Amino acid sequence: MERVLDILAKETDNSQYIYLYREEGKWCAYEQSACQVSTIIKGCRLEKVVAPTHECILIKAVLEDESQLLTGNCPAYLSVVEQGTENMALKKKSKLDYDIFSYWKIAVVKEKRKTTVMATI
Repeated sequence: MERVLDILAKETDNSQYIYLYREEGKWCAYEQSACQVSTIIKGCRLEKVVAPTHECILIKAVLEDESQLLTGNCPAYLSVVEQGTENMALKKKSKLDYDIFSYWKIAVVKEKRKTTVMATI
């Protein structure tokens, strides 16, 4: 439950940052961060994640090839503002329009994609 609250707190009104979490050896992003990652980095897999304790569906982007995120390989319009072994934050020079995110999320939710249930912690 704490993980969902952390994600929702960071992603509410998030238009300029990409928050990444290390899960099962891969970098993952949720919600607006997932939207931005999916448009910037080729080869990410989108999934729907059900958070039953909060009665919501989160969109998750899983980066299959993290080499595109290594410090020397980040696109020029991204800067690493925080990097740890389990979390990373990137800042974009331009902001994401909330309407774009809303339409993107609706389209992803309607698609047939892998759906998982987030474990309650």
